[in-house]
Amino acid sequence: MATQLGQMWAVYVYAEWENNFRPRLAAAHSCSLNQISAYTFGDLRRLRHDVLHHRAIATEEWTGRCELLHWFKPGEQLIILGEHIADFMSRVPWAELKEGPTAEASAVRE
Repeated sequence: MATQLGQMWAVYVYAEWENNFRPRLAAAHSCSLNQISAYTFGDLRRLRHDVLHHRAIATEEWTGRCELLHWFKPGEQLIILGEHIADFMSRVPWAELKEGPTAEASAVRE
């Protein structure tokens, strides 16, 4: 049960980021959706992909390409524990997301 809860956490949190939180941030900062990003959520997307499409087994192509969340090696089962969630939360760039994209970054990204 704990294994499934951790996996469901990854799927749910990424879905909330992509479908709710990220669009609201883009609207609040009057910028495009593509200008709102964070490596932590990109890594969570990779973990989520392996949960949903590879029976929660880390693959080189997805989990193996995480930039910050190096929790699992390819071939390992994705068992997301409380310490993983705490690590994730500590790595989310809350202040940067609150400030929004800079004018310089906006010019480069559009």
